[in-house]
Amino acid sequence: MRAGWQSKTLGEVCEVVNGGTPKTGVAANWGGEHLWITPAEMGKRSSPYVNDTERKLTDLGLRDSSARLLPPFSVVLSSRAPIGHLVINTDPMATNQGCKGLVPGKLFDHKFLFYYLGSIVTLLNDLGTGATFKELSGGKLKQVALPMPPPPEQKRIVAILDEAFEGIAAAVANAEKNLANARELFGSALITAIFKKDLDQKNWDLTTVANVALPERGSIRTGPFGSQLLHSEFVNEGIAVLGIDNAVENEFGWGKKRFITPEKFRQLSRYQVKPGDVLITIMGTCGRCAIVPDNISTAINTKHLCCITEP
Repeated sequence: MRAGWQSKTLGEVCEVVNGGTPKTGVAANWGGEHLWITPAEMGKRSSPYVNDTERKLTDLGLRDSSARLLPPFSVVLSSRAPIGHLVINTDPMATNQGCKGLVPGKLFDHKFLFYYLGSIVTLLNDLGTGATFKELSGGKLKQVALPMPPPPEQKRIVAILDEAFEGIAAAVANAEKNLANARELFGSALITAIFKKDLDQKNWDLTTVANVALPERGSIRTGPFGSQLLHSEFVNEGIAVLGIDNAVENEFGWGKKRFITPEKFRQLSRYQVKPGDVLITIMGTCGRCAIVPDNISTAINTKHLCCITEP
């Protein structure tokens, strides 16, 4: 271990919170506004961050179970079926009993904790017990040892890992893009064959999004990578930062409001979106669209959104 680093147990640096499930047969427990996640849903996530869940609890549902709302930027670990799924909640969120919520102390970075736990999933599985399926108890989880670098060092390590994983994601995206291009070529030929008569009669043209948003007339761009924009840089007011929660049911809406300072905006101004731009979610639930409304004069999009500026 490096000089200046301490060795702590998880129970010393985090509050470990158990989850719970209210009675499923009581309709009044469900359909509220309190986020509630399960290991099965966690396994479907492509992004570490979660700001919405498939099911939600009412106030009664919270009272009718042992579930507790975790504060934003806690780390949620699935502790059974399977052990090892990890997410970070960006809004208050409860879990079922198959999860453990880890609330880091002030000197422990949530993303550092997320990455470290991801690196020891095999150990966490070895600590699980059970005949039908393994389960990791809160007691054993609290005893897990972990390094605790000084906070600046934690942030430096997180920035390096963010950049590395973004590079991997970009490589995967390029491979998927090549496959998508092949499918697009086939699809275009198929559409032309099906609609050729209508195209000829109505003088319609087939084109692509790229052709109607060329750099000299418009643009297609994603937002800044995590190493360029950290959650710790968000402030209470300033320039709006738009994310996937702003594009819901193909309409623009305010989810969790995020802001950066004007100084930070000057560094990221190339990611600015403007009224009339089209936003498309490209992580999590892909394909949700929204149009930037007129009342947003200045904002940027995150890496989870693709922004299309028309000519």
